[in-house]
Amino acid sequence: MKLYIGNIPFSASEEDLRSALADFEPLQDFYFPHDKFTGKPRGFAFATFQSREQAEQAIEQLDGADFQGRALKVNEAREKR
Repeated sequence: MKLYIGNIPFSASEEDLRSALADFEPLQDFYFPHDKFTGKPRGFAFATFQSREQAEQAIEQLDGADFQGRALKVNEAREKR
């Protein structure tokens, strides 16, 4: 199951975000895009979990959780239109 993780502070690093997801390892895939001009994070990421149960636990525990002063938005990713 693939999750969208939004409202990530621009000052957060990939290591910071992976640490927040450590309780739900192993991940199948992780994508943390950066702006191609500035090199800064774009404020969102995608994480693919091995099982639906892991992903649902991540949603339950991380959605609305404080992460470096911002409330994360975590939900199931939707297909790009």
